[in-house]
Amino acid sequence: AVKHRKKFAKEYKKISKNKLISKLKRYLIAMLLVMLVAVFFVKDYPMRLFMLSFFMIITSTFYFWIFIKVVEKACMHKYVRPAELTEGDWIAKDVKVSGKYITGPKDLGIEKKQIKKLVQLYNQKKVRKILIKEGIPFVPSFLIAFVLTFYFGNLLFYLF
Repeated sequence: AVKHRKKFAKEYKKISKNKLISKLKRYLIAMLLVMLVAVFFVKDYPMRLFMLSFFMIITSTFYFWIFIKVVEKACMHKYVRPAELTEGDWIAKDVKVSGKYITGPKDLGIEKKQIKKLVQLYNQKKVRKILIKEGIPFVPSFLIAFVLTFYFGNLLFYLF
C-alpha cells in the first residue's frame, strides 16, 4: 500500500463508493450506536469490556478486509505479455478470443499449453496483455510454521 500509494488511494476511493460497502458501513454505524447505548445499561464491567471488544473486532475486521481487497486490486494485479507468463501464474481475468475461453481465474494456475496458445494469439495480434495476480511467495509455509511453533514450541529443540 505504501509502495503503490497513488494506485492504492485511487482504488480505495473506487471501492468505498461501492453500494455494498456503503450499505455495510451504514449497518456498522447502526451497530455501533446500538452497542454504545447497550454498554451504558450494562452494569457488569467484564460484560461491558466484552461488548466493546466484540464491536472493535468486527469493525477492525471490516476495515482490514477492505484494506486487503484494495491492496489486492491496486498492488497485486499486473499486466504482462504472454511470453512473460510462467507456468502456475494466476490469471485475474478471463481470456477469451472470438468467444472461445482460453484461461481465467477458475483455473488453478496457467499451464504450458495455455501459455503456448496465448503466445500464438499474441503473434497473431489477437491478445495484447494478460492480467495476472502476483502473490507473496512462501506465505502459506510461514503461516504453517508459525502455527506449529505456537502449538508445539521449537521442534528443533526437541530433536537436539
